[in-house]
Amino acid sequence: MKRHEIYQMMISIKPMMILLLVHQTCQIETNFDQCKLTSVSTVLDSINLLLTQAKQQIHSDELECLPTSPGPTDCTDVLLNGHRTSGVYRIWPKSWMFTGSIDVYCDMDTDGGGWTVIQRRGDYGNPTDYFYKSWQEYKMGFGDIEKDFWLGNYWIFTLTNQGTYSIRFDLRGK
Repeated sequence: MKRHEIYQMMISIKPMMILLLVHQTCQIETNFDQCKLTSVSTVLDSINLLLTQAKQQIHSDELECLPTSPGPTDCTDVLLNGHRTSGVYRIWPKSWMFTGSIDVYCDMDTDGGGWTVIQRRGDYGNPTDYFYKSWQEYKMGFGDIEKDFWLGNYWIFTLTNQGTYSIRFDLRGK
């Protein structure tokens, strides 16, 4: 069995073990309904911790055991594959089997190209408070990738966790 298959199995088995343990614990309690409410929160926290630990292990030194990506891992790879036009491209981060793939906007014009755009704000007809969003929206991203958008903290982490990157800020006034 390959290492990444073991991690996938661990991710699926441990939460089930936690649920079983909580269920058994609640049967002992006199106030079963209150125990269930408290336990759901505990289970979710435990699952989140387990998933975070598994992702950290996978993202650390274990990436080399994963199958290679079916496509470019970032906009630099897109550029190295011969694409010279700025626009939307699909990329597969090194952890693509766990995170999936994503469409990103690649800037191929600025400073030699190969830049993955993580945020764009402009005059695209959105209200001035368009970027006042919830934490979940900032986590997963929002907007129109060819206009005003935020890529998402989750995806920024996924991409920058692949190696060493440089960041560039281009600011323009009205």
